[in-house]
Amino acid sequence: MNKSNLEQNSPLILVVDDDRTLRMVMRLAMENEGYRVVERSNGKEGLAACCDLRPDMVLIDGMMPEMDGFTCCRELINILGHECPPILMITVLDDQESVDRAFAAGATDYLTKPIHLPVLRQRVKRMLATEKELAQLKQQKKELERFVTIDSVTGLPNRRGFEEYLHREWLRGLEAQTPLSLIISNVNNFQEYQAQYGIKAGDEYLKQIANIFRENCHSFADFVARYEEEKFAMILPNTSEDSAVLVAKNIQNQVKNQVISLSLGGATVIPNSQLAQEIFLEKVSAALFQAQGNNNLVFAN
Repeated sequence: MNKSNLEQNSPLILVVDDDRTLRMVMRLAMENEGYRVVERSNGKEGLAACCDLRPDMVLIDGMMPEMDGFTCCRELINILGHECPPILMITVLDDQESVDRAFAAGATDYLTKPIHLPVLRQRVKRMLATEKELAQLKQQKKELERFVTIDSVTGLPNRRGFEEYLHREWLRGLEAQTPLSLIISNVNNFQEYQAQYGIKAGDEYLKQIANIFRENCHSFADFVARYEEEKFAMILPNTSEDSAVLVAKNIQNQVKNQVISLSLGGATVIPNSQLAQEIFLEKVSAALFQAQGNNNLVFAN
């Protein structure tokens, strides 16, 4: 079957073997099943092709020149991690030590030569089906996480929780014609802090910042969220601009250390039918952008 006639969305299989005849046999067998196929003759070439082309599956020989299949498999796992495609190790080696080496290197399954093509076809079909199911489960997990409203690190509401609360308070302010203040802050130099002290220390410092925001809530209606990775947001219903600025300054003064500071942007409005909630949020984001740097505070007019 000519490659150009294959469906472009069909699985792509990378065949890595130094035996040219065997590569051709596997290519024809896979193309007859409707798969797209690319070939490489050694582990070094296979490693580069897998990283560049991101195939859906790899068929790899255990014994090859330059880089054998065991080393290639291990390198693929190191480089691609959870994004590594399933790997079927195909080799003449059938001793227990070789089998153990293959799985320890990261192979998904193992097949011995000489290859029995009906078995190869079924093995590939099963492995691709399993990988597809895993991908679907990962996607379902991501979709479920969108509905979770609590940030796992700080315990604060996340971006989704923030958006829901802001919408409710906007409607409430629109009806009551009371002021609504919003503050968004950026943790300056957080990446440098994390690089110097580690991820765990970075998470602990984010928790401290979250607690500082909580301590500056003076009404049951005040709301704090982890807006983004390095951003926190604070919604202050029925709060004037002067009061909101005072809250922002208090938070800013409590978060100073040798590495980290806060940039804060804010705004206060009385919600009305001429101003969209999204425009209000954009004004605060613009104020934060203007404040970006070392310990600055900007409130939009």
